[in-house]
Amino acid sequence: MDVFIGSSTQTNPNQIHDFNPGIKDFPSGLFWTIPFASKAVRARPGAGRASSSAHNSHERDFHTLNNPLANGPSGPATVSFNVEWGGVLDRGHLSDSQHKFRLDFVDTDATVTWSGRNDRTGATFVSGKNDSPAAFARLAHERNGRFFHEDDD
Repeated sequence: MDVFIGSSTQTNPNQIHDFNPGIKDFPSGLFWTIPFASKAVRARPGAGRASSSAHNSHERDFHTLNNPLANGPSGPATVSFNVEWGGVLDRGHLSDSQHKFRLDFVDTDATVTWSGRNDRTGATFVSGKNDSPAAFARLAHERNGRFFHEDDD
């Protein structure tokens, strides 16, 4: 999650915090990804409902986007969040047997609450009230490679 002062633009982003777990096995490893306990994720994609949450997850505050990409300086941080998907807006299916890919998806509304804390400085940030849904939210089930079976269509 990124925190900006004022408006953000590409030429003058005003970014003051960049909370993320960094890049495991820098520079070629998995990035910006954390494991979740199975109880932290609930999904019923066919019904268009899912939720994901974390409480006091240990992350890093890299302050700017360039720092984690360059394995630059960071400080200890914690974040908490809750994401709720719900309300079927559209459904779709994509399949490509030549490339062994299949995707079933449900477009939904989603709301997010989030908080973050730089453990070194004590700087704390909390999302505001989220009355409007996300511009785009999608739940999907994908199968590819060895998990793709043509008879699934």
